[in-house]
Amino acid sequence: MTQLIEYVLNLSEGSRQHVMDAILQEVRNHERYPNMAEEEQK
Repeated sequence: MTQLIEYVLNLSEGSRQHVMDAILQEVRNHERYPNMAEEEQK
């Protein structure tokens, strides 16, 4: 996870915003369906 953060910090401003948007989208999806990951592990 730390490597991902360092990678993002090294990106240009435009790319960084794009990556952050993508990460936030994933987080929102996970919050919306918090049980899906747990279901897959069963």
